[in-house]
Amino acid sequence: MFAPYLNTNPALFFIDAIAVDPRDENSVWALEANGNLYRSTDGGATFSIVLSDPSDQPTTISVSPSGRNIILSGTSANSPGGAHPIVSYDGGASWDRLSSTPYVYTALAGQNAFFLGTYVGTQNFLTKWSADGTRVIFSTFLDNQETVVASDAVGDTYVAGLALTKFSPGGDLVFTLPLSGLAASAMVMDSSGDV
Repeated sequence: MFAPYLNTNPALFFIDAIAVDPRDENSVWALEANGNLYRSTDGGATFSIVLSDPSDQPTTISVSPSGRNIILSGTSANSPGGAHPIVSYDGGASWDRLSSTPYVYTALAGQNAFFLGTYVGTQNFLTKWSADGTRVIFSTFLDNQETVVASDAVGDTYVAGLALTKFSPGGDLVFTLPLSGLAASAMVMDSSGDV
């Protein structure tokens, strides 16, 4: 448990994210909306500024299980040119900026790695589950604005949008046929497997 940090200038203070070192409950990190990072070593009773980053204005913080890897990331409406992750490999003693394209929207500090997530917009994907729903048979991203899906009697899967794509029962790509400027909004299969 920690006491809230009271800034001497409340007009500039708004916490976007907070994290506690998993190995030291007295080590608390607070990320201010303007990109300043504060650290408390006394469970939140007092804080001191560790890093000031007004250009990228990160909005999230993650601390690895060891407390050594720390990552700040996220986007801000006030930083259209920023949002590059800022990382520390030594518990916050030093910091490096990662160059990333596209922008990173979320991040996780792992034991030996950083995991980065980006915005994919309306990226479609297809996942096929076993009949009992206990395991994934295959999963893949799609890139032709697919909106409809069908399956035949042998387990082939068809998806359609700007193209018609067929996957084998195990998920191997069989073919992709562009629909020449048309976009499918419905699909029907007959008993012989014709689409």
